[in-house]
Amino acid sequence: MVEFGTEAEEALGYQLRTSEIRHGREVKIPLIGLKGLNYAKVDFLIDGWLVVEVDGPSHEDREQRRFDREKDTALRQLKY
Repeated sequence: MVEFGTEAEEALGYQLRTSEIRHGREVKIPLIGLKGLNYAKVDFLIDGWLVVEVDGPSHEDREQRRFDREKDTALRQLKY
């Protein structure tokens, strides 16, 4: 399986695979009301409930941070 993403994302993906921890990569989680999107894409979904985001430099932008906070809030409301 070929992984694409940052070095940190690939390292975490490798650790999860070799540990045989059940996970999904680049998972789309259905959302309603977040900037008109129908879903939020997360870096990793572990065991169907734990969201892990591996943020790089692109998340330092003010608008991206605001979007990330909104996405985090929506995911928490859905019990992720």
